[in-house]
Parts: sequence; structure tokens; C-alpha cells
Amino acid sequence: MLDVWDQPAAAAHLDKTAIEHEAARAWVERELSTVDRELAAYAERYGVPHPDGLERLIASGRIDGHPAWEDRLDWGNLLVYRERLVGMAGSRP
Repeated sequence: MLDVWDQPAAAAHLDKTAIEHEAARAWVERELSTVDRELAAYAERYGVPHPDGLERLIASGRIDGHPAWEDRLDWGNLLVYRERLVGMAGSRP
């Protein structure tokens, strides 16, 4: 039975493992780009560079808690996810 990577590896004249690693690297890079865009959108939307700043804006009453609190949670989760992706990539800051 053929593995999903056999045909691309043969077409590229590369080892199947090399194709797998390249595919994983490309996926991580694409995910990082997507996450970075989402993080930048939150920073621009709320005018603060970090979700803690958004939390302070909510606590001070300068921003309504809904939907900002959900955005704060999503923003924080994106930062955690980004750290995991960077760990997978190994070298991207």
C-alpha cells in the first residue's frame, strides 16, 4: 500500500522523510503567519500590544467587556499557540 508521501517524494526525487519534514515546516510557517496576522489585528483593534493591556482597559471601564473579554481570551490563547508553533519551527522568533 502506498503512503501519501510516496508519490510526491518520487516526483521530487527526494526521500519520503524529507518531503514529510518540508510539509510540516511549511504548515508551521503558514500557521505562524496566520497567527501573527490575528495577533496584529487584536493589537490594532484595541490599541494595546498585549492582551493584558486589553484586560486593563476592560477593568477600567474604557472598553465594554463584551465582546472584548472574549477577544482577550482568544488573544491570550493565540499567544500560547504561537509559542508552541515557534517551538515546532525551532528558529523563528
